[in-house]
Parts: sequence; C-alpha cells; structure tokens
Amino acid sequence: MRPSRTPRGFRLVLCPVDFSAHARRALRYAAALAHDSGGRIVVLFVQDPLLLAAAARIHTEQAFASTVDKELRRFVATSLAHSGFAPKSIDYRVGRGAPAATIDATARALRCDLIVMGTHGLSGVKRLFFGSTTRAVLRRASRPVFAVPKLDRTRRHHAPRLDTWAGTRVIAPVDWNAGHEADVRAAVDVARRFHTTLLLLHVVPLTIPPPWFRAHPERYDRVRTRHASERLARLASKFGQGVRISYRAVLGDPADEIAAVAADGRASLIVMTLRPGELWGATRGAIAYHVLCEGVSPVLALPLGWRAARVRKKAGTAGRG
Repeated sequence: MRPSRTPRGFRLVLCPVDFSAHARRALRYAAALAHDSGGRIVVLFVQDPLLLAAAARIHTEQAFASTVDKELRRFVATSLAHSGFAPKSIDYRVGRGAPAATIDATARALRCDLIVMGTHGLSGVKRLFFGSTTRAVLRRASRPVFAVPKLDRTRRHHAPRLDTWAGTRVIAPVDWNAGHEADVRAAVDVARRFHTTLLLLHVVPLTIPPPWFRAHPERYDRVRTRHASERLARLASKFGQGVRISYRAVLGDPADEIAAVAADGRASLIVMTLRPGELWGATRGAIAYHVLCEGVSPVLALPLGWRAARVRKKAGTAGRG
C-alpha cells in the first residue's frame, strides 16, 4: 500500500445508478474522480417499492436479490469496460426505500467523500426518479454532490477520460453572502486539484421597477455590475496563488446566466455552495438544479462548511484501493 502522491481527490465515491444510459455516464465520471485520487467507488442501486412488489409475484426474495446483484455487476462492467478502472476498487450495495433518503443515509454510513449521480434516468416502474431524486439529494446532502446533467443534443458530450476529465476551466458563481470568501477558497482548491483555470462569476439580478417608476434602473444596474466586477477582482487577487483566476460580472437571472456563461466558456465543471437560502436567496440546491437542467456542464455542489483540507488529509494518509 502506498499513499497518494497528490493531495487531490475524493477517496470514497458513492454512485447511485438505475441501469439507464445516463447512469452509465455518471458512473464513468465517478470512475474518473476515484481514479484521480487512487480511491474506490461504491455503486448503489435503490430498489423501488413498486418494483419489489412486482418482483414478489414472480420471484422469491433471495432469487430476486441474486438477479439484481448480477445485473448490477454486469452494468458496471460494461459501463467501465476499457476505462482502466480496476474492478477490485468497486463495491456494490443494494438498498430499498425512498431514493434520496437511502442515498444520503448510505453516504453518511460509509463516510463517503463524494456522491456522483445523474439528473435523468429510466422512466416507468424501473425508474430511480433521478430528476426529483437529484433535487432532493441537493436539498439535504451532507457530502459534496457531483451531478451530471442530461445530454444536450446541441452540444457534444464525450465520456470522460480518467486522466484529463476536468478539462480546462472551472466556473464558481459567487454571491455576496457572509461566507462568500469561504466559497471562493473551496472553488480555488477544486481548480488547483484538477489543474484547471477558474472563473469567478457574479450575476447581478435585474432591477424590475413598477410601471409608475420613471427613473432609469438600467443605469443603477450598470453601476452595480461595475462594483461587482471590482469586488471579484479583489477576490481573484486575494485567492489566486497557484491558480489562474479570471472574473466576470453579468446582469440577469442567476441560473440562466450561470448556464449561459458556462456554455460560452466551455466550462467542464461548475462549483457551487449549498446553503439554506442558497445563492441569490433561492432554496438550497434550487439554482444548482436549474443549471443542471440546462445540460451544459456537471455541477459540483459543496455543503456549507465543506473544507478541502479534510479530503486532502485523507488523500495523504490512506492507501490506494
């Protein structure tokens, strides 16, 4: 056993799957992230109560459990064929119950460093409800969540390579909440870990006056945008050691503008912080999920108070799987 040579990464990655093509893609991202850290994957299938009820009519519980286990292993093997990720670095779990609660409970029980999941999966009786489940996981997650969006047919999405999956740019939306410097510090650490550049982005919400208001709110919005750009410049200067940081302030709807900037800049990852009363006053996870629905880039959602140093310490002391 030899320690990881880099301080990067997530050592134990939980990846819920539902046997869909989108889950297959999320699993490849999980393998890339675990490989980058010399870590392991736990693949989780959550059995839907409706599926269990239907199976009980034609199978014994033991026979059905055996079938699920075989199919889960087959799905993983075909998904990661030729990826270079060692089978011995994969564990398998089957749960039952409400998907989001089961995913969160499993992540807590195993002390996983990261949850990787898709946003869309199968429909009908076999589904894991990936859309609503991802939203629910973001709302309650105690661990970082790496969420993979549905494929956008207007853009080309390739299966990530294990060595260079992170691409060249990470985008970090910044709000002026009390913890915004901690958010930037976490985003800088992610960019450093994946050897990418970082774009700090602030979206200035439009001023929408009542019809009788006769002033010119667009002038005020221009001033707010300029001030936001100046604040971002100071943040880039303060936290830019070892990472190439650029910044940009734009005007508009936060979720729409984050997705648009990510698409224009070909961002490979969007890093966002989850907090009660999230960025720009939205509920926890709402803007992150909205961005995911645009199908632009994966989103790494970090719980409030998450510190990369915790992962860094593990990476320096744990042996490779």
